[in-house]
Amino acid sequence: MIIIIFSLILLLLAYFLYVQKKKVISLQQQISDLRSKISILEKQDLAAEQYSDSLRQEANTVHLYASLSLEETRKTSIKEKQSQIIRSSEHILELLNSEKV
Repeated sequence: MIIIIFSLILLLLAYFLYVQKKKVISLQQQISDLRSKISILEKQDLAAEQYSDSLRQEANTVHLYASLSLEETRKTSIKEKQSQIIRSSEHILELLNSEKV
């Protein structure tokens, strides 16, 4: 009788360990999937940051050229257009800077 009870206990223990092992394997797979997703997101974040930096450089260049030509021109119509370009580039830079924060 003791052997039967002991065998049942061992059987239940083996089943419990089997279930726990399945859970551990499932959790390990979830961890692996999450690590892959994190890696993808980090790469996307780096690409977005590089793109943002590129846009910032372009907006700064446009702003600089517009400012320089504004100082050099004598025509009112061109000065108005250059002022509009300067305001637009400043707005773009503000948007890029607010995204970075």
